[in-house]
Amino acid sequence: MKNLKKTLFLGNGINRLSGNCPDWSTLLKQINDKEHNKLNNVPYTIQYEHLLLNFKKEQGFEKVQKEENVKKRIKEQLEMLEPNEFHSYFSSLNYDNFITTNYDYLFTGNLGTGISNRTEELYSIRRKTVFKDKIFWFIHGELESLKSIMLGLDHYCGSIGKIDGYLKGTYNFNENGENIKTVSLRKKITENKYDLHSWIELFFNSNIDIVGFGLDYSETDIWWIINKRLRFKLEGININNKITYYTNEIDSVKKRILENLDITVVVIQTNNYKELYTSVLNLLNK
Repeated sequence: MKNLKKTLFLGNGINRLSGNCPDWSTLLKQINDKEHNKLNNVPYTIQYEHLLLNFKKEQGFEKVQKEENVKKRIKEQLEMLEPNEFHSYFSSLNYDNFITTNYDYLFTGNLGTGISNRTEELYSIRRKTVFKDKIFWFIHGELESLKSIMLGLDHYCGSIGKIDGYLKGTYNFNENGENIKTVSLRKKITENKYDLHSWIELFFNSNIDIVGFGLDYSETDIWWIINKRLRFKLEGININNKITYYTNEIDSVKKRILENLDITVVVIQTNNYKELYTSVLNLLNK
């Protein structure tokens, strides 16, 4: 594949420069603060399930706390976030596609009006907003589609099932009254013909730069897809895109795992996040 397109994968790290950005732990405490303090070293996705389902058991079925109410509180908190200069810096870069795990619209606020695809109620295989010269994919849901906000193990695993179906060519959907049947990724690679119905393809046919994303082991969908990419390569499937992960700190084990998964890890030595993202911007602009 010559002249590969470019994809920028943006996580929550840039949001934290705004000063009042909640992290996973802060969001989970809103469900059950007392119980949350007992869950150190438990993956966030399992923390979510435990806190939510345990609360329901304690309250009794007649007083069930709906998951929707939890997500409403999270939405209200995220809507208070203000963009910082780095949101526009990164979203203005010369990339064809942007992937974000964020639910908010801080990266797209300076891009004008786009055309959004929100036809999925729960999952985000095709969830995107198309602007004049770029596409933003909201792969973990978005604030305007409350049920799509992905937090717990149940949602993550369901999403992985959809991703697997897309790769196998068993994922079908309706668009503008037409039933669309997807083609397996193996066939797309063999024929070098892609339809870009989903961001999933980008992990196999575009060069990806990952910025501001901690790649916690709870992010099972991303770990699954980069693992699948390497498995395909080891089977002899012709995949020659490059994925680069930028960070300022990473433990030696995770670094080795990522490199074994054919991910290039770039470590920028600084404890100052403004310096980190400024350095990354300089590298991406070269």
